Amino acid sequence: MKKCIISILILLVCTIIGFSQVYKDPNAPIDERVSDLLSQMTLHEKVGQMTQAERFALDPGDVANNCIGSLLNGASSATEPNNTADEWADIYDALQEEALSGRLGIPLIYGVDAIHGLGNVYGTTVFPHNIGLGATRDPDLLEDVGRIVAKEVAATGLDMTFGPCLTVPRDERWGRTYEGFGEDPEIAQLLGGRYVIGFQGQSIQGGERILATAKHWLGDGGTNEGIDRGNTVCSEQELRDIHMAAYSSAFNAGVGSVMISYSSWNGQPCHGNTYLITDVLKGELGFSGFVISDYNGSDSIVESVNAGIDLFMEPFNWTTCMSTIENAVNNNKI
Repeated sequence: MKKCIISILILLVCTIIGFSQVYKDPNAPIDERVSDLLSQMTLHEKVGQMTQAERFALDPGDVANNCIGSLLNGASSATEPNNTADEWADIYDALQEEALSGRLGIPLIYGVDAIHGLGNVYGTTVFPHNIGLGATRDPDLLEDVGRIVAKEVAATGLDMTFGPCLTVPRDERWGRTYEGFGEDPEIAQLLGGRYVIGFQGQSIQGGERILATAKHWLGDGGTNEGIDRGNTVCSEQELRDIHMAAYSSAFNAGVGSVMISYSSWNGQPCHGNTYLITDVLKGELGFSGFVISDYNGSDSIVESVNAGIDLFMEPFNWTTCMSTIENAVNNNKI
C-alpha cells in the first residue's frame, strides 16, 4: 500500500511539473517522442518552433523564453573581429546552449544562405553560381561541391543551407537567372538530387553534413517578362512539366526542406496556395520534411499557416509573426 501511494505521488508530481522525458529518449519510437513532446507544449512554444529569426534581432533570453525553433544568418551577418569559422562556432554554441536551457530543451535549427559556398566566412570556398555549375552537366562534381560546402558550414556549427535553388529560368530579363542550373528542367533533374546528397549525405546524416532546402516552390523562374517576385501565368500542365519536374531528383534524394516562392501562379501568391503546398507537395508528392517561407515572404501569415507553411522566416518581425499566429489560433482563424 505504501509503495502504491508513493508511486501515485511521483506520478502526480511528474504530471504537474511536466517531467515526462520520453521525447528525449533516442531509443524510443519517433512517433512516441513527437506525441510526448507535443502533449507538453504550450501554444506559445508551438508557435515559437514555427519561427525563424535573425540573430541580430534577438535580445538575451529570447530564444529560451519563446522556444524559438530556428535562427538564420542574413547576407550581411558577420562576427567580430575577423569573421572566422571559430567565431561563428562560438556564437552558435552560445545560442544552442540557450535553446537547450529552455523549459523543454529543444535544440535550434540554424540556417544560412550557403548555396554555392559560405561566402561570408573568411577562408571558405566559393564555387560558381548554379548557372555555372549547371553548365558542367556533371552530377559527380555537384555532389562534391555540396559535400565541401556542407563540411565548411558544419565547421561553424550551423545546421542548414537554403539551397539548392531548382528554379527553371525561362526569361533572360529575370535578374536572378544565375540561381538556376538552366532553362531546361532536365538539367535540374540531373544535378539537383546529387547536390542534395552532397549537402545531406544519404539520409540527413549530421556531423559534416547539413540540411538542404529545395527552392523556390513553385514557378519562380517563369514569371511574365522576367519580373522578380512576379506572376507566372501558365496552365497546371505547363507548371508541372517545366517547374515542378525540376524537383523530382531532389525529392528522391530526401531533401529535408522546401522553401516557398515569392512569386504567384496565375495571380495567387504561392505563400498562400493551399493546393500547391498541402495538396500537391505534401499530399500528392508525399513530401514529409518541413516547408519554410522565404525571407519576409508572407504578406498574410494566417493564410500561409493554413496553406501549409511550417516555418516562418521572419528575421526582424518574428515577435509580430508569433503574436499574429497565436491570436489567430485563439480566434479560430487557424
